[in-house]
Amino acid sequence: MDDTTISSADAVYGKRINFWGRLTVSLGLVLSLAAPIYLFTVEGLWPGWQPILAAFLAVAVIFGANWVVEPATYFPMLGVSGTYQAWLVGNISNKLLPASVTAQAATDTKPGGKRAELIAVAAISGAVIVHVFSMIVVVALLGNWIISILPDGVRDTFDYILPAVIGAVFVQLAFMVKDAISTVVSLVLGILCVFVLVSQVPGMAAFVLPIVVIGTIASSMLVGSRKKTNTVNEENVDSGVPTSAHM
Repeated sequence: MDDTTISSADAVYGKRINFWGRLTVSLGLVLSLAAPIYLFTVEGLWPGWQPILAAFLAVAVIFGANWVVEPATYFPMLGVSGTYQAWLVGNISNKLLPASVTAQAATDTKPGGKRAELIAVAAISGAVIVHVFSMIVVVALLGNWIISILPDGVRDTFDYILPAVIGAVFVQLAFMVKDAISTVVSLVLGILCVFVLVSQVPGMAAFVLPIVVIGTIASSMLVGSRKKTNTVNEENVDSGVPTSAHM
């Protein structure tokens, strides 16, 4: 199979993924709004624009930054098809992303390629199947009974489940990426934001994620550009081509 055939197949695949991805996500959005639209139009339970806008702004202040940061952050691990799939399913950070990263690590696949995207889709599908089965059996049928028999000390640990999952994913990504500077920068920024910035200015809690993500990306790009420049200069010196420093 030559490069032209592969490029053509990639183009067709991309068009189909974008078509069905946009369609299914749009349908999911419409269905998620069906209940309030029914209450507003059929039952006449319209509260007015003021409380709706107030509720929207309250949510936007807390989660608005994530609307931009999360898709850009998760895209390298999920790919195009995985991104559509993940945003339709939900629970990305605490379920789908760990499943994708774990599957990619198990198959020794670096994020960002077609292979990683296909593995992410398979991992998300598996996570959804397990999630639906556990929701039906463990939560719907046995949930209240299981919670009632758990000791108080066990129930208190539920608050630490998400940090534990995110911490494990961070360690996995650090070993996969193998970029010590980016890892250290993200850790330092996270510590400073949580223990210094938020403690001094509690209103900045909603901006911790974008600050850490953007700061880590910026430092990685800066270090990467310097490494590339140094590599080019070394190659020019080895080949006898004068660099800007020697001209």
